[in-house]
Amino acid sequence: MSKTVTFAMCISLMALAACFEDQETTQSRQAADQTMQSAPPLECPEVTQGMFYEEFRSKLIDCQWIADTTNPTSISEDRERRLAETKGWSEVQSCVPTGLGGCKFKFHRNTGEQLLVTTVGEGHEVDDWETSWGTDSSQETTPTLSDESIESLLDGRYFYGEAASPDEQGANYAVFEKAENVVTGLLYININSGDFACFKGEIEVDTVSIYFWLGPDEAIRLADPNVSSIDLGGYTNFPFESFEELNDMLQRTLEYCIQGLENEQLPL
Repeated sequence: MSKTVTFAMCISLMALAACFEDQETTQSRQAADQTMQSAPPLECPEVTQGMFYEEFRSKLIDCQWIADTTNPTSISEDRERRLAETKGWSEVQSCVPTGLGGCKFKFHRNTGEQLLVTTVGEGHEVDDWETSWGTDSSQETTPTLSDESIESLLDGRYFYGEAASPDEQGANYAVFEKAENVVTGLLYININSGDFACFKGEIEVDTVSIYFWLGPDEAIRLADPNVSSIDLGGYTNFPFESFEELNDMLQRTLEYCIQGLENEQLPL
């Protein structure tokens, strides 16, 4: 409801002032409520948003949350490495390189519940968190490529990404079908951008040498597949169900890629 309509409902000047005050009070209360509800409640009564991560982390562990180190991204940035080595926060997943940028930390419970915590600033104040349900991380059923190469995977469909989550904007993702030493699939960056490429190639450890791109009308054979290769070493191996949950457009595009390159034969 607009302020004009709201003002029209107030008859006298006194009523107008009271109405305006009530409206601002209500908006402030709603904004405060939204802030308090921005993170889902945890079964850990003493944790709050805005708390320094070191204290937050300690209270989480007291509440039977386990620092999750089984599925991290590659610890390559200085901030990530410093947090993991000097503070012992080995559950760090990723950090924005600048000091004011956020970091993400991952926890799990043996019940299968998972928790991703986001901090902001150099002081690492807790900004937000999200919970989900998945496989017990302690059983290491969702390995990263550092644990298991593409070449050693069983035949099937797989979903890999360079980010800690399966839907991070600006991150690169590869979803593909593996059949012996051949993979066929889809490369894309943003979920809704429409920027994607179909590919087919051979596997050597974690690198896919691409022999075909699928263009608008036909598959294009590459003269030198070594020039166009994908190194997925260090990417996160997400459960394929995570890809199926993103959106229908991506699933249709994957099927388009697989069917379009089905009859293209790689060199013996």
